[in-house]
Amino acid sequence: MKKYLDNKILCFIKDFIDISYCDNKLCTKELSRKFDLNYKNLITKFKEVYGEPINKMVNRLRIEKAKEWLKKEYLSINFISEGLGFNSRTNFYF
Repeated sequence: MKKYLDNKILCFIKDFIDISYCDNKLCTKELSRKFDLNYKNLITKFKEVYGEPINKMVNRLRIEKAKEWLKKEYLSINFISEGLGFNSRTNFYF
Protein backbone atom coordinates (compact mmCIF):
# COMPACT_ATOMS: atom_id res chain seq x y z
CA MET A 1 0.00 0.00 0.00
CA LYS A 2 1.37 3.39 -0.98
CA LYS A 3 1.97 5.67 1.96
CA TYR A 4 2.83 8.87 0.13
CA LEU A 5 0.21 10.68 -1.94
CA ASP A 6 1.45 13.25 -4.40
CA ASN A 7 -0.68 15.66 -6.37
CA LYS A 8 -0.29 13.64 -9.60
CA ILE A 9 -1.99 10.65 -7.99
CA LEU A 10 -4.73 12.88 -6.57
CA CYS A 11 -5.22 14.53 -9.97
CA PHE A 12 -5.58 11.10 -11.56
CA ILE A 13 -8.14 10.11 -8.89
CA LYS A 14 -10.05 13.37 -9.47
CA ASP A 15 -10.12 12.66 -13.22
CA PHE A 16 -11.32 9.13 -12.48
CA ILE A 17 -14.13 10.55 -10.31
CA ASP A 18 -15.11 13.00 -13.06
CA ILE A 19 -15.71 10.15 -15.50
CA SER A 20 -17.01 7.53 -13.02
CA TYR A 21 -19.35 9.43 -10.69
CA CYS A 22 -22.38 7.57 -12.09
CA ASP A 23 -21.07 4.29 -10.69
CA ASN A 24 -23.13 3.55 -7.59
CA LYS A 25 -20.18 1.72 -6.03
CA LEU A 26 -17.88 4.73 -6.29
CA CYS A 27 -16.78 5.77 -2.81
CA THR A 28 -13.61 6.60 -0.90
CA LYS A 29 -13.16 3.04 0.31
CA GLU A 30 -13.36 1.65 -3.23
CA LEU A 31 -10.95 4.29 -4.55
CA SER A 32 -8.43 3.49 -1.83
CA ARG A 33 -8.62 -0.19 -2.81
CA LYS A 34 -8.50 0.45 -6.55
CA PHE A 35 -5.46 2.71 -6.32
CA ASP A 36 -3.82 0.78 -3.45
CA LEU A 37 -3.80 3.80 -1.13
CA ASN A 38 -4.21 4.20 2.60
CA TYR A 39 -7.87 5.11 3.24
CA LYS A 40 -7.24 7.75 5.91
CA ASN A 41 -4.38 9.37 3.98
CA LEU A 42 -6.56 9.54 0.88
CA ILE A 43 -9.39 11.22 2.79
CA THR A 44 -7.10 13.78 4.40
CA LYS A 45 -4.97 14.66 1.38
CA PHE A 46 -7.87 14.77 -1.10
CA LYS A 47 -9.82 17.20 1.08
CA GLU A 48 -6.69 19.28 1.62
CA VAL A 49 -6.08 19.60 -2.14
CA TYR A 50 -9.66 19.84 -3.46
CA GLY A 51 -11.46 21.43 -0.52
CA GLU A 52 -14.11 18.77 -0.11
CA PRO A 53 -14.26 15.07 0.75
CA ILE A 54 -14.48 12.54 -2.07
CA ASN A 55 -18.01 11.40 -1.23
CA LYS A 56 -19.25 14.99 -1.13
CA MET A 57 -17.63 15.68 -4.52
CA VAL A 58 -19.24 12.57 -6.02
CA ASN A 59 -22.67 13.59 -4.71
CA ARG A 60 -22.20 17.16 -5.95
CA LEU A 61 -21.34 15.92 -9.45
CA ARG A 62 -24.37 13.62 -9.43
CA ILE A 63 -26.69 16.41 -8.30
CA GLU A 64 -25.34 18.83 -10.91
CA LYS A 65 -25.99 16.27 -13.66
CA ALA A 66 -29.42 15.45 -12.19
CA LYS A 67 -30.38 19.13 -12.44
CA GLU A 68 -29.50 19.06 -16.13
CA TRP A 69 -31.39 15.83 -16.73
CA LEU A 70 -34.47 17.01 -14.80
CA LYS A 71 -34.91 19.77 -17.38
CA LYS A 72 -35.50 17.06 -19.96
CA GLU A 73 -39.16 16.25 -19.47
CA TYR A 74 -38.92 12.83 -21.09
CA LEU A 75 -36.55 11.40 -18.45
CA SER A 76 -38.18 9.71 -15.47
CA ILE A 77 -37.04 10.13 -11.88
CA ASN A 78 -36.21 6.42 -11.79
CA PHE A 79 -34.04 6.70 -14.90
CA ILE A 80 -32.20 9.74 -13.54
CA SER A 81 -31.63 8.34 -10.05
CA GLU A 82 -30.42 4.96 -11.31
CA GLY A 83 -28.42 6.46 -14.17
CA LEU A 84 -26.50 8.74 -11.85
CA GLY A 85 -25.61 6.11 -9.28
CA PHE A 86 -28.05 6.95 -6.51
CA ASN A 87 -28.69 3.71 -4.65
CA SER A 88 -32.40 4.40 -4.30
CA ARG A 89 -35.00 6.96 -5.26
CA THR A 90 -35.19 7.93 -1.59
CA ASN A 91 -31.50 8.94 -1.63
CA PHE A 92 -32.15 10.91 -4.79
CA TYR A 93 -34.95 12.95 -3.19
CA PHE A 94 -32.77 14.00 -0.29
